[in-house]
Amino acid sequence: LIARERATYRDRFPGSARAFANSADHLLGGVPMTWMRMWSGGFTLTATDANRWAIRLARQLTRRTKIVVFSYCYHGSVDESFIVATPDGPRSREGNVGAPVDPAETTRVVEFNDAVALEQALRHGDVAAVLMEPALTNIGIVLPEPGFLSRVRELTIQYGSLLVNDETHTFSAGPGGCTRAGELHPDIVTIGKSIAGGIPAGAYGLSSDLAEKILTDPAAFHNMALMCPATTMADADAHTTVFAEAAGELLL
Repeated sequence: LIARERATYRDRFPGSARAFANSADHLLGGVPMTWMRMWSGGFTLTATDANRWAIRLARQLTRRTKIVVFSYCYHGSVDESFIVATPDGPRSREGNVGAPVDPAETTRVVEFNDAVALEQALRHGDVAAVLMEPALTNIGIVLPEPGFLSRVRELTIQYGSLLVNDETHTFSAGPGGCTRAGELHPDIVTIGKSIAGGIPAGAYGLSSDLAEKILTDPAAFHNMALMCPATTMADADAHTTVFAEAAGELLL
């Protein structure tokens, strides 16, 4: 069935197939992402969609429901992220219009650079993932304090939660973004905006270990989706070719 679906997709969308083949050695194809071995694509139209897929995969693979974010983070229009910490407890962020549920039902929120609060949030044992910008970018730039990002990684491993680095803004830190500059080791990386040179596109990348887990989880594997039109990927490929060599591999 998989072989047949691959062949059908290539026949129907030759432009996307060519873009995939041409990108094998650069930014969009040269990282350990799930579509490299099993699918013709895995791009999204926005970083928001990439974050949503990261959350879905984290919940599926951990069999947990909660997400942890940092107060005043920016992850696009992801419902789980519109929550802030206040002296009176967590509350929905101002301007969160039409929320499907109170974000406190889905999310725990802590202050950035507060590793103690993060550990308290993770101790419940029900957190699927920590969704994090390596530096906050939505209230000015708030840089991580020395040792904070490594402590986040330690805590997520200790409590069995996945770590998602949203590099949509921080990718500008240089080739490989903050993930490479800080020698970080997230389970999932999400990116968007600049990867396509102005063309609407996003992507999510997985560590090789997590990708292998997906292959053994039928529900996670069979629900991986291509959410980006062939024309978008062909345009994105043309735009990114000019700087892809400098970008290198995202997670190395």
